[in-house]
Amino acid sequence: MTAQQLIEGALRLIDQLKPGYTASSTDLATCLDALNQMLTAWSAEGLMLYSIAEDNVAITPGTTFYTWGTGGNINTRRPVQIRSAHHKVGQITMPVRLITVEEWDKIVDRDSVTALFADVIYADGGYPLLKIYPWPKPTGGTLYLHSLKPLTAFAQLSTTVDLPPGYEHALRMNLAVLLAPEFRRPIDPTLPPQAEAAKAALGQINAQMLGITR
Repeated sequence: MTAQQLIEGALRLIDQLKPGYTASSTDLATCLDALNQMLTAWSAEGLMLYSIAEDNVAITPGTTFYTWGTGGNINTRRPVQIRSAHHKVGQITMPVRLITVEEWDKIVDRDSVTALFADVIYADGGYPLLKIYPWPKPTGGTLYLHSLKPLTAFAQLSTTVDLPPGYEHALRMNLAVLLAPEFRRPIDPTLPPQAEAAKAALGQINAQMLGITR
């Protein structure tokens, strides 16, 4: 979804925008600013939001690891958590399993074995650059990685993000409550408690995504 789709959904909730219509450029700019201010406020409250991103790195034969983060081999924001990975060589794609440090330590020949496809990857948790170790060391192709990354702001209205389940609902509901006074629209009394409940649910959603026991 895009920031504009999210904004227009919120505007429809407060009857500021009729179904099938597009908001004016002035209103969209105002709403984008409000949306980003809301995200900043939530971050300050300790409620971190995440989007799902796909990144990839071309395999260089003989390379032991690839760095991930600004300035790294994968020159994008460092991920919070890797969710899945696959390795593509030509037209063939194979899944790659993510392993723990304990599993990685048990591989005794990790520097010498090569193969067409990687079977597993280990991420060392390094900061500011994360290191990704594919094993066996692949001889070519491209490694694709899906991960969670912090969602801090929408750069522009056309910015597209892949949000985890429950995020769009919470963002749309809470943005609607925030925008109603801006446009002097009456608020359905059932909307604020629904928005607050949806926001509170994000904490549980994040715990599940990050594997945190609560």
